[in-house]
Amino acid sequence: MSIFLLLRMYASSLFHRFGWAGLVIALGVHLSTAYLGLVYLGEQHLTAPATFVYFYLTTTLTVGYGDLAPQTSAGRVFVATWVMLGGIALLTAAIGKTTSSVIDAWRKGMKGKGDFTGKVGHTVLIGWEGASSERVIELLLQDETSNDNLIVICDCTLDENPMPGKAAFIRGDSLSSTALLLRAGVPGAERVLVRTPSDDLTLATVLAVNQLNPVGHVVAHFNESEIAALASSYAPSLECTSSMAIEMLVRASQDPGSSVVINELLCVGQVPPNT
Repeated sequence: MSIFLLLRMYASSLFHRFGWAGLVIALGVHLSTAYLGLVYLGEQHLTAPATFVYFYLTTTLTVGYGDLAPQTSAGRVFVATWVMLGGIALLTAAIGKTTSSVIDAWRKGMKGKGDFTGKVGHTVLIGWEGASSERVIELLLQDETSNDNLIVICDCTLDENPMPGKAAFIRGDSLSSTALLLRAGVPGAERVLVRTPSDDLTLATVLAVNQLNPVGHVVAHFNESEIAALASSYAPSLECTSSMAIEMLVRASQDPGSSVVINELLCVGQVPPNT
């Protein structure tokens, strides 16, 4: 194993605990002293700003194209000991820390620990019912008339994002938790779909969503029309539907009021819950 590889591994473990501020300061100090050292040793051909940055990066990253090199003996010793070894340690630490931060952010998102508080113009799907919920997301993504660049799945039973690459994921202890709904960005969402395994949970969630005064359109699906009517009486600004196909539910979220028309067409002798 080469000395450079050993140095990279050692530097990565040594600086892994460093904060970004300390690492940036150390890198800045090393960069400055490397430049001043070359000026002091008379390596003028390496001190032009663009040339120095190019030389510094190719040297400290051990690329070493060979097109630029110190000409004096003192310059060679200085570059070999201070510039090269110190730069390898610091830049390796910076690269490793950046990679670690990206991976941590990805894992955080997969486990539902992200935060969309203050987000606006997105879609929130509250509750997860397996294939049915997957169908809802696919329909949202297929419709080019609506802006579904960001879909946030909000659930308390999933362990990780069921549809990475297509939707984000927020996990909490209860779907009716205000903290969870705020993390999903419900107040600023363009549309919110509530579809849970039970009408009782849907009702509790609807009441919690209503308390947040969302600016977007909210559609909640119930199995029983009586509970849908009850939800409408407590949250009249929300669209509470019952016994609708998934395609109709998605359309209701995109076209406010369409569920009322659908219910009027399908129900005979019954008063739709939102009328």
